[in-house]
Amino acid sequence: MENVHLLKRVIFISMSILFTVPATVTANWFGSDFSADIYQQFAQQQQLGRMYVGHGKVRIDIQHDQTTIVELVDPEQGMSWTLDLQQRRYQQHPLPFQGRPDEHLRGNPCAMLHGARCELLGQEVLYGRNSNKWQTEIAGQTGMQWIDTIHHFPVRIEMAGEVQLEMKYEAQEMLQGREVERWRSRSQTPNGLMLATQWYDPLLNIAIRQHMGDGSVRELRNIRMESPAPSLFVVPADFRPFQVGD
Repeated sequence: MENVHLLKRVIFISMSILFTVPATVTANWFGSDFSADIYQQFAQQQQLGRMYVGHGKVRIDIQHDQTTIVELVDPEQGMSWTLDLQQRRYQQHPLPFQGRPDEHLRGNPCAMLHGARCELLGQEVLYGRNSNKWQTEIAGQTGMQWIDTIHHFPVRIEMAGEVQLEMKYEAQEMLQGREVERWRSRSQTPNGLMLATQWYDPLLNIAIRQHMGDGSVRELRNIRMESPAPSLFVVPADFRPFQVGD
């Protein structure tokens, strides 16, 4: 499933850039700047945090074991940073992509991916929606992708002839006073088949709620349409770099 994770437009499927280290996040694909509270319920535990999107960057703050871990993502630099606020230190990580894609590149699953190749084969109707069909070679593996022509995310991914992801639109709904779309997904992961229902917000270009097949719930709450302060996306000058084991 790692190759599916590299497909950056899958920003609202099971790996969830809302609640994990967002190695595949790019702020360029969000429709608007915003901030929101993060809520996650899993295995009788709760995890809280905060998400900021603005200035072409993403910041996610997660509370964990009485500490706060911050993830900063800057697609233009092709880098992300994990900040330990208590120890005032950080780790730097390269992203598998870099840049700010031009509008005409939207929908190309290989845009900005290092060493990837994609060929547009044509357009098909899949699961009742128009999709562009792409033949792909990513990380040395060949496959096929069907990219929704409206939202520019995959509705089907095949790798080595096997289906890795399916996304099926169900209905328009209102959620937290916002107009959203309900989608159901099936994806193959190293732990087996993962099912999810997701409420996608076209204005934000992200799912603001996910109900996973294992009973866990992930969502954004108290969404504010605002441009966060630029200082939120910068590693503080007094933080020192560190490596695992330091």
